Amino acid sequence: MKDKLIKESKYYFKCFQKKDIKSLSNIFASTIYLEDWENKIRGKKKNLSFLKTIFSKNSFNIKVQNFFLHKTKKIVCCQILITLKNKKKIKVIDVISFNKKFKITKIEAYKC
Repeated sequence: MKDKLIKESKYYFKCFQKKDIKSLSNIFASTIYLEDWENKIRGKKKNLSFLKTIFSKNSFNIKVQNFFLHKTKKIVCCQILITLKNKKKIKVIDVISFNKKFKITKIEAYKC
């Protein structure tokens, strides 16, 4: 399970980096919930719409620095460094929850 969680998490960030909405749609559960320091968004359609807006307005690079796994639940914590086009850097901790089919059900993002 550990390897699968890391693989799926890396794939999520790869799709996010590429701004690949179609692939993100495939890995999100229909009930996905996103909460960050500015937003609370429930449902796949609303989350994909939100990401399309973010992707169209921003250029960025993501570097995942660490993965931390919960021992018994399908939860991954990731330490991320986002570098924006203007060279501004944002440190973020993502807590990603998966269901039994390894679809993402929840993303909690905390700006450090």
